[in-house]
Amino acid sequence: MGLWKEWWKWAGKLRGACSRERTFMWLLVAIIGFSVRGDLLGVSSFIRCLGLQCLCYDRLLDFFHTPSLCVAELARIWASAVLEFHPGIVCHDGCPVLVCDGINLHFAVQSAK
Repeated sequence: MGLWKEWWKWAGKLRGACSRERTFMWLLVAIIGFSVRGDLLGVSSFIRCLGLQCLCYDRLLDFFHTPSLCVAELARIWASAVLEFHPGIVCHDGCPVLVCDGINLHFAVQSAK
């Protein structure tokens, strides 16, 4: 249970990136799917590992294209959470040094300061 409490500490912060509660709930489903899936076969792997009904497949696909999720805000909130929950991050010339994947992380980290 402790693992999921820690997971919620991180995931709950992302609510601000969603303009609707329903969008936030689908974001949580997607993050849980990313967290526990056993294969890399896309949205269908989320459906399988979470035991969701088939009708959720289209809903989850729609989620990834919804205008009610602000991706820039999601990146800003995530970078801010990383800096908040890990204050000992190494900095170089006043900028945090992060090993990650993504083109827009530099912008997100700068916005989080």
